[in-house]
Amino acid sequence: MNNFKYRFILRNDIKAKDGGKFIYLYVNINGKTKTFAIGYSVSSDYWVESKQRVKPGCPDYALINTKLSGIQNTINNIVIRAQLDQRVIPISEFSQIFHIDQSAKSVDLVEWMEKDLKYFSNKYAKETIHTYSAQLSKLKGFCKSIKFDEITPSWWLRYERYMIKRGNIAHTRHKSFTHLKTFINKAVEAGIIPVNPLKSVKVKTGKSNRQFLSINNVNTLENLFEKIVIQKQRNVLQYFLFACYTGLRYTDIKLLKWNNIIDGCLELKFHKTSKSERLPLSKSAIAILPLRRSGTDKIFNCYSNQKTNDYLEEIITAAEIKKHITFHCARHTFATITLELSGDIATVSKLLGHSNISTTQIYARVLDQNKRSVIDLWDTINQTAAQV
Repeated sequence: MNNFKYRFILRNDIKAKDGGKFIYLYVNINGKTKTFAIGYSVSSDYWVESKQRVKPGCPDYALINTKLSGIQNTINNIVIRAQLDQRVIPISEFSQIFHIDQSAKSVDLVEWMEKDLKYFSNKYAKETIHTYSAQLSKLKGFCKSIKFDEITPSWWLRYERYMIKRGNIAHTRHKSFTHLKTFINKAVEAGIIPVNPLKSVKVKTGKSNRQFLSINNVNTLENLFEKIVIQKQRNVLQYFLFACYTGLRYTDIKLLKWNNIIDGCLELKFHKTSKSERLPLSKSAIAILPLRRSGTDKIFNCYSNQKTNDYLEEIITAAEIKKHITFHCARHTFATITLELSGDIATVSKLLGHSNISTTQIYARVLDQNKRSVIDLWDTINQTAAQV
């Protein structure tokens, strides 16, 4: 598919101020060539051509060799992705992906994230773009620009304090850190920086508030569905209840087509994990479906996630349910109720499409907390009895 050759070279035609020779990457893709500056120079006495590395004894030899290894890893990843996609890589596209013609001192993290989002906009899922864009906006609120060589553990502490002042809880800050690491690790792969400067930083996960509906809450919404007259609210409640009955994420509900339903089962590939599953449908799930149309038609006419949550807030208020419910709470509702009814965590894990049962165990802990709350009611009774 691609005739790909590369090697590191010392440029003889350009001399560094220290008298050394600059290291360049020479790339030949399908007969088209290009060279990239690595950002380091060495004396030819320290360069080992056969190993494409610098000898010990050369200033910064460990740093240089680490960067060269990182560049090789990046090239290998690009080639592998091209092979998997079965497509030819133009030299111009390789240049865009690679981003190694600048040193860490001149590369800005904010600009790096913006370029990544622009370049991969047709490859990322819409939800991913939305998430990354939100993280980028938050980062720009803290600092308009930040060079990679300025990113340190102490810089992260300042950014974390900024998020705390904004009211971000521990779980939210941990997610921000995870997304930030994604882009920093991409820079490492591209050879921009040798190592992740935040590698030693540990950020507490915190507890996420997995809000869910009880069986009684779901019954209340079912009764409301029969009475609701505002069509947009009725539409949202219809696919929200279907999500409560199936545990499907918003994106999967939105993409669901009639030909995904076969013999009373859902056959689909989860958008988030790309895992194919066959899931049996309950009578409640089948009953809430709209009138069947063509097999290639989408089952539900879903609004945007934000608009869906806006209508859902109106519905929950009308149902007099005193909980903050978003669409994703339908998945938590399905998991929690199914686990409560069956006690079979392994099967619930499969129904949710979890690749790791430890993810499902979060719902078991939620149920344990509920049990604790119920038992605590006995203490209230005992206190009341003691006062009589």
